[in-house]
Parts: sequence; C-alpha cells; structure tokens
Amino acid sequence: MGQVSASVTIELPIARCYEYVKSSVTNEKYLNACRQVWRREYSGRITRDEPRRHLTIEEGAVSILRMLRPGTWRVTYSFNPVGDSKTEIRLLGDYGLALALLTFPTTRLQIQNELLHRVCELLALEAGAESWRTE
Repeated sequence: MGQVSASVTIELPIARCYEYVKSSVTNEKYLNACRQVWRREYSGRITRDEPRRHLTIEEGAVSILRMLRPGTWRVTYSFNPVGDSKTEIRLLGDYGLALALLTFPTTRLQIQNELLHRVCELLALEAGAESWRTE
C-alpha cells in the first residue's frame, strides 16, 4: 500500500476547519467544476467521520492511459488543536497495491497533487479569514 502525507497549521479553530473540509464534498460550485473538467460526476464520499477529530474522503482514481477508474484512494484529515485558535491538520493519502500496479506511477502523482491542492485550500481559507479580520 502506498502513502503520502502532509501537515499544515491554520490560524482558525478546529470547528471551522472541520466544517470547511466536510462541506467540500458536497459544494455545488466544486461539483459543477468537476463536471466541466472531467465530464463526469465527482466520486468523493465521506467514509469516516469523527466530528472535529478525523474525516476520511474516498475518491476514485483515474488512469490517465485508460481514462478509467481502476480503484480508489483515501484522504484522511486529522484535526488537532494548537492553543485556542489554531488547528494542526494532518493529511494522509493512501491507496492499495493493486491500484498502484494498475496505474504506475500515476496514482502516487495524483495523490501528491491532491494533498497539495487540499493544503492550498486550507491556506486560502485561513487567508480569507485574515482579510475579514483586517477590514
């Protein structure tokens, strides 16, 4: 099984970070963009939900060569408080051996990009909150 991990500390409380990540799976603007780019529905779904502690989203991986979905990967978020107003968010992407073999090396690259994209989203959330505080 392959794994990729990253972490980021955000200057927002756990509740805000958790709700933002959870709502991302059903955000209509995001789902519409997925349909435009992929010409199919977004496959993500929440498979583990421990409010304000852990959240796992499972998605179908795409084989670039075949444009098929040969398996799934999971992105697990772990939310940890850092003081009263900060949250450390650990992200773990994992996928099975069969998927890695069928799509080598695209799955690892996809999950790396996925984690970086998700970190950027969290940083944008933090930046948006900062701009609201300064206005």
